[in-house]
Amino acid sequence: MHNEVQQEQEPCRARRWMDLHCIPDFLYHACYLTGMQMLRLIKRSTRRVQGWAVRLGSLIQQRSRSVGTRLKCWFVSRKKALSTSWCFWMDNAKRFVSHVRQRWNYDRKLAFQEMLHGTGEFFRWFHKHALNYVLPVVGVAVLFGTVGHYMGQEYGLQVVYNGQTVGTVADEATYDSALAYVEGRLVTADGEQDVPTATFTLKAVDEDELLTADALTDQMIQASGNVIHEAAGLYVDNEFLGATTDGDQLLQALEERKAQYRTGDPQEKVEFVQNVQVKEGLYPVESIVDLENLEVEMDSEVAGQRTYTVEAGDAPYTIAQSQNISLSELEALNPGITETCLPGQEVLISQSVKRLSVKTVKYETITEEIAYSTERTNDSTLSKGTEKVTVKGQNGVREVDRAVTYVNGQRVSTEVLDTRVIQEPVTEEISVGTKRNPTYSNSSPSYGSGTVSDAGFMWPVAGGYISCGWYGYAGHAAIDIAASMGTPIYASQSGVVERATWGVTGEGNYVKIDHGNGYETLYAHCSALAVQAGQYVEQGQVIAYIGMTGWTTGPHCHFEIYRNGVKVNPALYVHR
Repeated sequence: MHNEVQQEQEPCRARRWMDLHCIPDFLYHACYLTGMQMLRLIKRSTRRVQGWAVRLGSLIQQRSRSVGTRLKCWFVSRKKALSTSWCFWMDNAKRFVSHVRQRWNYDRKLAFQEMLHGTGEFFRWFHKHALNYVLPVVGVAVLFGTVGHYMGQEYGLQVVYNGQTVGTVADEATYDSALAYVEGRLVTADGEQDVPTATFTLKAVDEDELLTADALTDQMIQASGNVIHEAAGLYVDNEFLGATTDGDQLLQALEERKAQYRTGDPQEKVEFVQNVQVKEGLYPVESIVDLENLEVEMDSEVAGQRTYTVEAGDAPYTIAQSQNISLSELEALNPGITETCLPGQEVLISQSVKRLSVKTVKYETITEEIAYSTERTNDSTLSKGTEKVTVKGQNGVREVDRAVTYVNGQRVSTEVLDTRVIQEPVTEEISVGTKRNPTYSNSSPSYGSGTVSDAGFMWPVAGGYISCGWYGYAGHAAIDIAASMGTPIYASQSGVVERATWGVTGEGNYVKIDHGNGYETLYAHCSALAVQAGQYVEQGQVIAYIGMTGWTTGPHCHFEIYRNGVKVNPALYVHR
């Protein structure tokens, strides 16, 4: 019975061993054991390497100390030996000279013989002792001299072009420049280039043997196998336009092009916009043309004139941004565009660009007025709507030094270099009456038909409705009052017009009024303006008319209210 149970259990164990659920556990244990063994092996190896490094460092330190001590002892011994030998030689030399002098007084023949003997003894000593020190020094000097000679030797690249050695250049950059010139010159009648390849060899040369890019160009042209001729080539921005046999006439033609824009002012600067070069050298006959043909190439256009038609909602700033030019460039090309920018108007974006253009910079000093500012103060003794000038304003005067740039006679930019105030402006001071006239009523504005709210503001449009409220979309800190084109817009409260102009950031024609009590209002997208900056306006007075100038999709008045410089919701201050 027990055996039968055991026989039944063993197949079950075998099935459990083969069960797929056991495989993940087996892999986990196998990986765990392998990882632990690897960590132990790495730690043991690290300890052994560190031990070897410490022993090796200690051995190197000991050896270095031993070698240093030996070298020091050797130098000291050599120094002592050399000092002893030198002192010994000097003492013997002194005794020898004294002895020869004594002999010379008694027997000159014998003294001369002793001099020869002493000289021989000196050379034998020098050969035995001094040469041991002198020869190594001489050898080291010769070694350094040889190394210095070869290190100071100039090397270059010998150029073999079309099977001929044409010269040596300092580096490949010089050859690349010459090759670009050659490719520009070697142009066949059908416009194809036939430029052979070159090979290089390193060669030791003198500095005066190295060729420049221009000299190498002539040598390569000569070796190209083409029929060549001495001529002057015209290059504009490194582009070869052609060559002519009369280089003097070419230079004269270039000077005449600049001369037609000169006014005789010694301060003006006249030059070509492009980089212009005239290179004399060897040119293939196919590249040589008449001077008239070269002038036609100079006058050819590389870019035509570009214009843009103003659409509804456009402003000068948005036009400049969409056309990838600055607002100052747009104003220079279209004077007065900031005052007039109407739909259908043609705006110049860029002038036509010639292959060769002349730039003139004129330096001038002009005198211009400095507009005086106006300060208004409330005066409760004066009736509302009454103004009294207490200090008369006067414009100032200043001198402006500026540089005006013209291209082919067309003004393209103006740069202010310096300004000097000759006369300071005088600020005009105006007293503004705030005393209310008994005949006036808050509920009965003097001009408009809208009612005045408790906050003192009236509905600014003759009719209309709010088409887009406060923050109706991101960044819209105003209310849009839609009405038909040309509907009158009223001053929501009495005040002084700060601005009545064209806005460059999408406002179109707009009016901004300062009400003198910390409040300001703005009315944008007007079709026309009825007031001007500095003018005092009454509440309800017509200041503009509904339009759709600037960034807008339909006729409306973009109405903003500022309180101490911060925009507030106009709907809380006005009602119909």
